[in-house]
Amino acid sequence: MRTQTETEKILEYLKEHRSFNAKEEKERLISLQNDQNIHIIINDNNQMIGVVEVERWNHFVYGPSAAIVLSYDQQSHATKYAQSMLATVIKTLKKEGVVMLMAMVNDKTQDIMNQFYHLGFQDWYGYVFQKHNNQPLPRCDLSKRPIESTDFDMYCEVMGECFVPMREAMDIPPYNIIEQLWATEQKKEETFKEWLDHQHSTWMYFDDDQWVGTGLLVNEDIDDVFINPDLQGKGYGRQIIYDLVETAYSRDIVPYIGYVKWNKRAGKLYESCGFETYLSVSHLRLFLNNDLTK
Repeated sequence: MRTQTETEKILEYLKEHRSFNAKEEKERLISLQNDQNIHIIINDNNQMIGVVEVERWNHFVYGPSAAIVLSYDQQSHATKYAQSMLATVIKTLKKEGVVMLMAMVNDKTQDIMNQFYHLGFQDWYGYVFQKHNNQPLPRCDLSKRPIESTDFDMYCEVMGECFVPMREAMDIPPYNIIEQLWATEQKKEETFKEWLDHQHSTWMYFDDDQWVGTGLLVNEDIDDVFINPDLQGKGYGRQIIYDLVETAYSRDIVPYIGYVKWNKRAGKLYESCGFETYLSVSHLRLFLNNDLTK
């Protein structure tokens, strides 16, 4: 079992490339005590100088996949140790039959980015994390109510349609996420239960009696803001952000939000509503099976 000092140092390495809210930090500190997916980078003096984190999952399209975070002390002598550990981890994953590797890298750490480029990783997509600066916002003009079970089909179908252009542009299959969420009746039922678990933190927004879009606030995080495609460009997204920010502060919460770099329109909206960037990352991708072209 790792010591408190060791887990705190590991978490600081991970936070360079990943975002954690206060609750997630506490939970991660506990899990790091015995997490076998954390590989410690040690120098010749037996000092911790970095980590490699691996998260495995089964991708809906590609199959066995893994996400990698590499973080180490930004000193020239640390590079060779990091290179060795990263190569060992990837070799192990390949032996396990992993097909797709994803790396998450802070845009400010070009040296770490180069480590992945050297191994054949290619740019995939970027993500920006933002925190609200307490800027006063206008009141939302829309009415709202929590989601209800009868909303499920419409909610998912519109969400899937809204996110298709973004997922196509970034090559994140399936391009319509509903293909994955509703792949089988059992999967659809599981999706429904998970969705309904957020009943008191997900809202349907209306202009008079017309449903215009949705928004989600879970802990500090604003997410799943989307507008009916037939009604986009009318300012409804801004109105929903106004309400979610107000709701967060009414709960003594400072809200966070994020967006993929492709969606510059969302980024400009969030910035105009008082959100400021605190972390920008790039996702890189490598296929270990040379027969795959995507």
